[in-house]
Amino acid sequence: MQHGRNTFLKGRELIARAVDYSSQVLAHLDSQSAESSTTRVGMLLDSFTSEQRALKDNLERYAIDASDEVLDTYVQYSIALPDPLPEPERPLSPEEATRWLLEVKANLETFFSEVAEKAEPGEMREAFANLAESVRASDIRISKESNRMQDL
Repeated sequence: MQHGRNTFLKGRELIARAVDYSSQVLAHLDSQSAESSTTRVGMLLDSFTSEQRALKDNLERYAIDASDEVLDTYVQYSIALPDPLPEPERPLSPEEATRWLLEVKANLETFFSEVAEKAEPGEMREAFANLAESVRASDIRISKESNRMQDL
């Protein structure tokens, strides 16, 4: 389901789309972990799954805890989150798993960043800039975990 370009949506709808996208990423990670052919890839995917689950849970919590100003304000956006997600190359290596996850998460970070840029100055802009920053922080943790696994 591709979302239209130059669409106005409420903050709560944008966050819901991000939660949906994060759920799709999580489902892909679970599936890839079950299919992994090596212990090292399986361990890395398990770690990525934990990190992605934490990000998704944080987004769900934010959708409940955010102020009405953030949740009920309309903002224009033009970046659509890919649906369906791109498939990673097979067979899945630790490097390919990392590259794929960082690529699909970059879509989420771009989505939040664009919403922040288009929002009026204030709480809405700050909220989506913070969401983009939380994705970037998650990416750093993923990169560190990938490097750690490559050192094993």
